[in-house]
Amino acid sequence: MQEEIVFYYAVYTNSNSIGFHKFWGCFLVSVLTLRHYYPNNKIVVITYENDKPPDLILEASKKIKFDLVEQEPVYAKCNQPNMNWKMFSRHINCYNHAKLEKSKAIYIDVDVFLLNQFSNFHWDKVGILNADNLAVNGGIIYFDSTKDSIKKYAEFIDQEYNDIMNGKHNKINYIKNVYPHCNEKCSIQEETMLRNLRRRDKDKFMEMFYNITIRNNGTGGLSFLGQDNLSARFNNLHLMTAPPQAIPENVYHSKHFNHILLNNYFMSKIIPGVKHCDVNLPIKMM
Repeated sequence: MQEEIVFYYAVYTNSNSIGFHKFWGCFLVSVLTLRHYYPNNKIVVITYENDKPPDLILEASKKIKFDLVEQEPVYAKCNQPNMNWKMFSRHINCYNHAKLEKSKAIYIDVDVFLLNQFSNFHWDKVGILNADNLAVNGGIIYFDSTKDSIKKYAEFIDQEYNDIMNGKHNKINYIKNVYPHCNEKCSIQEETMLRNLRRRDKDKFMEMFYNITIRNNGTGGLSFLGQDNLSARFNNLHLMTAPPQAIPENVYHSKHFNHILLNNYFMSKIIPGVKHCDVNLPIKMM
């Protein structure tokens, strides 16, 4: 049953910025759309030690009902050039928490906004978007924390990390193998690892993963917000190509999401000029 699913975010800023970071703004909008379609499910937000949630997020955690859990990134010691260690830590941090509860879980990036409930569940494997052109995207993954598939995924990330750090792969060549247009400023994240695995050993990749399809990870940019009938095609929009600072206001004013976010107290705190209801009034849910 869908009520058994625990939803996970991992929110971090990649900077020492002071105040309300743009990623927290995206997260607030995302979690409001999630809570609209899943009013009763548990939501866990993993944060990292140097990314303390702002006061508004602490307030939202009580009102919207999500748990804030501070953890050390699994690969925190790998703060090196060309290694996006927070990115390839995030799924594993969420798995480590989920396996304590033996839960089914869906991890969601902060730039994902729900149009419907999720679908296409096959809990024996890890669900991820993997298209025929190797376009693996980890912005949404499904997993059952009790299954071998997610354990093997965590072991794969660890082995791949060790192989890279021990010089088995040249970092830049490893990146360019699956992102040929990248340069020396690009970094390795879990998608880089997964694309490399799929290219060199598709059978091993398919042992761990199944394709949740674009229906469940509707990747695109802000132009999607002007299209019609999105909910007939996608369960969510993953605005992965949009600048984070532009996302909250554009999503708020979109016809696809305004019925969820209209006059919301928390939106009024991050979008200038937005009217709001009293914070003590209940959030409208399905």
